[in-house]
Amino acid sequence: MNNHHLSRGGDGKPSTKEHEFNIRRKIDSHINRRHFLRECIEEKVLPKSTPVQLSDNHTPFSDSIKKYLEESCVKLTNAIYELKGKSNEVHLPHHMITSLKTINNKQKEKLKQKLDILCGNSNWKDMGRQDLITNLSKKTLTNTEREVLSLGLKFDTGNDQDSYAELVSRNYKWNDTDVDKGFKQGILLCCKAFSDNKTSQIPRRYKKALQDLKNDQEIIITQADKGGGIIIMDRTDYINKMNTLLEDTTIYEKKHIGYAQQSADTFNKKARKILKKNERGKKLLHLVEEAPRPPQIRGIPKVHKSGIPLRPITSGIGSAPHRIAKQLAKPLSQMTPASQTAYHLVLVLKQHFASLPLEDPTQVSSIPLEFQNKVSV
Repeated sequence: MNNHHLSRGGDGKPSTKEHEFNIRRKIDSHINRRHFLRECIEEKVLPKSTPVQLSDNHTPFSDSIKKYLEESCVKLTNAIYELKGKSNEVHLPHHMITSLKTINNKQKEKLKQKLDILCGNSNWKDMGRQDLITNLSKKTLTNTEREVLSLGLKFDTGNDQDSYAELVSRNYKWNDTDVDKGFKQGILLCCKAFSDNKTSQIPRRYKKALQDLKNDQEIIITQADKGGGIIIMDRTDYINKMNTLLEDTTIYEKKHIGYAQQSADTFNKKARKILKKNERGKKLLHLVEEAPRPPQIRGIPKVHKSGIPLRPITSGIGSAPHRIAKQLAKPLSQMTPASQTAYHLVLVLKQHFASLPLEDPTQVSSIPLEFQNKVSV
């Protein structure tokens, strides 16, 4: 601050305008500092003022650090109100106002640079494994995008991804009274609202990077067939490989429009008829999917093979038989150990493949359509 901007009284004490200037400068400084600490909370980084005993190499941003920064923000807020109480609200000349703006902008820029440095040197970049990322697309990933992808596709961000309707459906029981149903719905509504308002467990820059990757319609992000790797592919390349996969008529069969809905309606009709025959079956009627959707297929890249083909994965979640099959699988899995089930499947496959004219049966990567129904029975 230049001295010629200020004026002093005859006794050498700061004048009223100089006093007001200093108060406003301190207020702006505290506001900028408070904003910086709040940004540190959002970005999950530790400013240098954080006590050493609060830092943890295993946890990039702990609850104790967050509490310390929040308390620091409260102290700054109290200091701001205290300074405002000392302000005389004297009108300052133009050159003093200009000087305040210059000082304020310089401090903001300096704190922004500090925040960028803290984000670049934070412990978050060492939390994942960037060696598991394979970029097969034309897109160049930023450092932040690589860091957030290195956390893995199953990393828990702390936010609930389920809708309220899905939570209600999961906790529905056919024999609940209207009072019980209303009570459950009220509890679920409160829990959902609390979860939606909960602060994310990942830095804001990571959330933005994930949103940018999600909105990029030119790429596909999926997991590798082996090793738990993360693969980024061009969407056109992925679609072409999936179309090539589906063109194999020995595995897949093209059906007319409406076939999936027709099959689902037929299944639901027969399932209801069977379940209504006894009281135990009636208790499972709520598992019949009222609005089923067709099973979905996706491809997982085999990066360890030449040409990087796709391995088809079919998901029946939301389909007509899914909820009933999931419920019936529980007692069946208890009756038959997994090892015995797998062993029985191997015997069935061996029996069917023995009659095929194959030079090397171990090279078979898929089951022909004519044998799929026999194996599933």
